[in-house]
Amino acid sequence: MDISYPVKIAAALLYDRPTHLDLGILLKELNGLIARTGAVFVMGRQFDGGRSGIFYAGEFYVLISQNGEALAPQGFRGALASSFVRTVMPEAQDIVLQHRANVFVTVSYGIPISEMAAGGDSALLDAMREMVPASLDNPAVFHFMANVLMSLVGAISGHAPARALHWLQSDQLMRGDKAAAFCRDQALMLLMVRPDVVVGADAGGRAVASVQTLGARHLIGCEVAFETVPIDPGQLIHWTMMFILMCQNGLIPDRDTFGTADDLVIRVLHGPDRSLPGGGRIRLVLEYSRNPPFGQLPTPRQREESPSVVRDDLKARPWTPGYGPAPDGNSSYDVVRRMRNRMAAEDDGKTAEPARQSMLQRLRRLVKSTGRA
Repeated sequence: MDISYPVKIAAALLYDRPTHLDLGILLKELNGLIARTGAVFVMGRQFDGGRSGIFYAGEFYVLISQNGEALAPQGFRGALASSFVRTVMPEAQDIVLQHRANVFVTVSYGIPISEMAAGGDSALLDAMREMVPASLDNPAVFHFMANVLMSLVGAISGHAPARALHWLQSDQLMRGDKAAAFCRDQALMLLMVRPDVVVGADAGGRAVASVQTLGARHLIGCEVAFETVPIDPGQLIHWTMMFILMCQNGLIPDRDTFGTADDLVIRVLHGPDRSLPGGGRIRLVLEYSRNPPFGQLPTPRQREESPSVVRDDLKARPWTPGYGPAPDGNSSYDVVRRMRNRMAAEDDGKTAEPARQSMLQRLRRLVKSTGRA
């Protein structure tokens, strides 16, 4: 399932009053948190008297903006419409309406597109829009950026605890203390995947539920839908998130099953979905569960015809958000390093046309300048 990855990933921390964060301290803490990757960010251009600014490491940029105003409410429509958000954060709408300041963080591959980064130069801003790549084709690079964003959100939360975090990639909205805990525990998956639940009743009047993810495509290449069954929604979320965790290093093949020996059998079905980025979707179908009871245990012949992945940690129990280690930062940065070396070789070989090369160099000098504006 082919998929492209965004060239930037962003998050907004919501506050009741303006923040006063020291960017130099945040930079030091960021480098400490990602030290295992080998990446080292340095301070670039600063704005608003040092309240906002840019960090960079090679072709990776971080833009931090401390804003003494509320974000527009329309940006939260998707998150506030989510059944998952409404369940885990009933006060979400009140917090969105009441917040009066924010810290907006963007991590990008390539020069960040913003009015501040262009220093008010409209020609530079137009050039930036033309030069920033439309997408990435390597998940490791995107995961590296996601790890950087998670690390920064955690560092900021340590100095200025937020009322809520809006993680834009998965359109997640969560309480600030919960987001800080996810960042501290390196639970990146729980930031990047929003498992929405639909609850209803079947023809016999039994309560049923299903799950549809948003954001899983950036971890395993496709979204996941757990088909409707008369099982507690929390249990379905648990199985869905554990499936995603199992597939971090490769998808379970089409029509195979996974579960826990004689306790649980879930069928994995691959299928196209034109409405989703990349066109991919995984459907999970519950065939048997001992606890809670559902379906029939497959016969020996059925098991032989359909390989099964057995995991003891998938045993039925209430789901708790304690899963989701960050993708391996070391392997991510190996890819990042190769990309940087390739770009350096292209620059030395002057593969770009002279005018574009000159503009690109000017942009880099402007953004990486340590002067304040």
